[in-house]
Amino acid sequence: MEKAGAEFKERLAETLAYPEAARRLGKSGSVGLVVLLEASGRVAGARVAASSGSAILDKAAREAALAVAEVSAPGVALELSLRAVFAAGAASLGP
Repeated sequence: MEKAGAEFKERLAETLAYPEAARRLGKSGSVGLVVLLEASGRVAGARVAASSGSAILDKAAREAALAVAEVSAPGVALELSLRAVFAAGAASLGP
């Protein structure tokens, strides 16, 4: 189970990008996400649990999570809570 969660976080970190529109507008913030993984490892869904206050950033975080699509099968369904941070023109995963 932990392997699938770690793999998802690693792939999300690689996929997550600071939206150009947000950069131009000077938007920054963090997005709390809840991601559902099926037992097969397929991403079943992602939702914004805590908004950054910017629809652009919220959408970018959710779309990046959905873009991961699939990871190694954890054997049981998982719900992952993550934080995507958009600051100083960069995107990363927070604690």
